[in-house]
Amino acid sequence: NHDPYIRGSLYSSCDFSGNVHIFSSENIEKIDFDNLGVSVYGYAFTGSIYRSNPLGGLVTDSSKINLLCAHTELNSPLSPYAPMSEGDIEQAGFTYAALGHIHKAPQPRNEEGFAVAYSGFAEGRAFDEIGKGGALSVSIFETGARPEIKIEKLSFSGYSFEILRQNVSYMRSEDEIAEAVQSSISQKGYGVNTALRVILEGQIDMDFAPNTALIERRLSAFVDYAEVRDNTLPIASGEALRKDSTIRGELYRTLEERMLSGNEDERRLAGKALRIGLAALEGRDISSFFEGSAKDEKEEGEA
Repeated sequence: NHDPYIRGSLYSSCDFSGNVHIFSSENIEKIDFDNLGVSVYGYAFTGSIYRSNPLGGLVTDSSKINLLCAHTELNSPLSPYAPMSEGDIEQAGFTYAALGHIHKAPQPRNEEGFAVAYSGFAEGRAFDEIGKGGALSVSIFETGARPEIKIEKLSFSGYSFEILRQNVSYMRSEDEIAEAVQSSISQKGYGVNTALRVILEGQIDMDFAPNTALIERRLSAFVDYAEVRDNTLPIASGEALRKDSTIRGELYRTLEERMLSGNEDERRLAGKALRIGLAALEGRDISSFFEGSAKDEKEEGEA
């Protein structure tokens, strides 16, 4: 759906070698390989959306191995991306369906004589494509009444995006946090071919706000790219602050419910607001609390 077959597209304007077939119509097409007893079916997006089911009641030749190449969103009948179901594919008589559209590929469905699989991504490009990418190698063996299907994941990407959730409860310095993250990096085998997002979690003292920029600089010696996000919550010395009759107590009571029962973003923001407020009331410099904020805002705007 992101690169449909339209005038001027790569698919309509480039010459491909003879062993490559480009599907160019929303109507399903078939290519027969009679020497193998195989038929391959496919179709094209000719725009950014395709609201109908491309199979449309199709029934294939049961004497052949039938393969489907499809960009589709499975089991979502209202999807604008060529919606179909696993049942539609099975009833049409396909042996194997090679699917695209879902980048975080679920486990293939592989049953006797019938399999459906998304291959995922070849190599990650951002933090919504984590881990090693690759392809699927599929072997079909005609062993009896129904063929046997073997699906093997091939990983060939040299670079990966990874997300590490690090519990830093009760830690009191950037050095301590960086050492804990470095240990996790070593255990997981991340290195110079890794872009790493670290999410700090847990409870830490209210008077300590981790300097994420400083931690990022420490980690850059161990991975190709590092970014650190602070999702920690302040340790609630709650009872004392709850009973505090000054503005400190009022600030705590105002934020307490969101720190304890809000969603993840609300808890993080309420915890940060409490730390900033308490620091300001004590006359401390609060500029370090905002380091990295411009970068986060830029990323959110781009997203």
